[in-house]
Amino acid sequence: MSGHVGLKTRISNIIHSIKADSGKKYDRYFCIAYLPKKDELDSCLAMGCLEIERHGEKEFFNPSKFYDVETLEEAIAHVLASYMAFKAIKANRDLPTIIHTTLATLYSNRQYRKKLTKLATNYYNFMLRMERGESTGHRTRVTKSHILP
Repeated sequence: MSGHVGLKTRISNIIHSIKADSGKKYDRYFCIAYLPKKDELDSCLAMGCLEIERHGEKEFFNPSKFYDVETLEEAIAHVLASYMAFKAIKANRDLPTIIHTTLATLYSNRQYRKKLTKLATNYYNFMLRMERGESTGHRTRVTKSHILP
């Protein structure tokens, strides 16, 4: 399958971004972007690091692109597993306890379910608007003010 060629950072496709630990030269953000169907290319979800030069204009978005749900599910499983392992190490707790509390939070915590439902609904509506070619209300240039809360 051929992919989108050269994902530009000056896009309005970013669904969400989270400021990550940054270096001396660049501010870093974990970003999730949606690329709707385009010509013969199917839609995809792109996730990765956006770096914005602190004292300049350079921007780099280096995402992994997911065109099928099965590959995305595999990536999410690995992210969740590494999250639980990392949390156990950082909290100095045994892994089975962390796995149990994490899964209980995902399935049993009403506030967390409500948060996930709200996020999923917002992202779904965003993707539908993009598929229809409608404005998403996002700026067309990614800037620090665009991604900071």
